[in-house]
Amino acid sequence: MRDLPYLPHLVLLSCLLLSAPSMALEATPSDPADKGQDADPAPRAILNSDAVFENGAAVGHILSFDRLGNVKTSFVASDLKHLGLAVGDRMEIACGENRVEAYLGESVFEVRLGEWVAFVSLEGRVIVSRSYGRAVTALETDIDEPIGIRPLDKPAGDGH
Repeated sequence: MRDLPYLPHLVLLSCLLLSAPSMALEATPSDPADKGQDADPAPRAILNSDAVFENGAAVGHILSFDRLGNVKTSFVASDLKHLGLAVGDRMEIACGENRVEAYLGESVFEVRLGEWVAFVSLEGRVIVSRSYGRAVTALETDIDEPIGIRPLDKPAGDGH
């Protein structure tokens, strides 16, 4: 192992790539305003959402959870935008009879011990997490169960 110090990292990367769900790919369209510049040829992942929108809320389902208890949902970033949610907003997350208030952030590291946060993963899915807690246990949910999100009212005078 001394001769191959990066081997554990390569093994981890290989495992992540092999376990990633398949995603449709599309080429990035070129912008007509960028005539004369090279178009970005890199493909981008297009994730499908099964969100159902009604009365200012959305319902999706639980795709999976990791060993830390973080919950991967079927929601994607465009679902949050459709609800008018942006980083810094607060939202309600509902699973069955359980309801929690979460901060919409960019990572789990943005909240205090025991607080809830939702963020979009590098894969493009919305993750529900609880700092130093198991979100899946607290929500009493499992794979394929429905999950709902809705924006919470912003405080009066909030410029966001």
